[in-house]
Amino acid sequence: MFTSYLRFDLSTLKNNIDSAKIHLYSLDTGSETGIFQAQLVSNNTWGEMTININNRPAGSTVLGSWSDGGGDIVIDVTDALLETLGTGNKLSIRIVSMVENASIPKYGSRENANPVARPQLRIHYAWESKVSGTFLGGHFGGSSHHEGTNSTKQ
Repeated sequence: MFTSYLRFDLSTLKNNIDSAKIHLYSLDTGSETGIFQAQLVSNNTWGEMTININNRPAGSTVLGSWSDGGGDIVIDVTDALLETLGTGNKLSIRIVSMVENASIPKYGSRENANPVARPQLRIHYAWESKVSGTFLGGHFGGSSHHEGTNSTKQ
């Protein structure tokens, strides 16, 4: 069964997060088939060079699922990220095939020569402006977009 891990450093994120999504870029041509899940991993002590089949942490909450590898994947991790920010500064995700002997999809890793193909954690901030004094009309607000690519993939 195919299993891969990603970890993102959340230490530089700001408050007022509106959404958080992981983007995985496919390096396949679309011939892979199977059912895959992204699962939250609560144990962030695994090491990129030391993780193996005997010590790999288990996944818990299913954050997303998809079938038929070969396409780019977007996984909404907003709730998991917000919960994680309250307890730590790392977000670990396990990608696992749910079908034995499924074809293994190929997604870009952080070592990919093309930065666009690397896993990305895209954060959208919802900024609110608070005005003191007399507010005469209009609306102040806006948004900001933050992309982080600090991840590991096994």
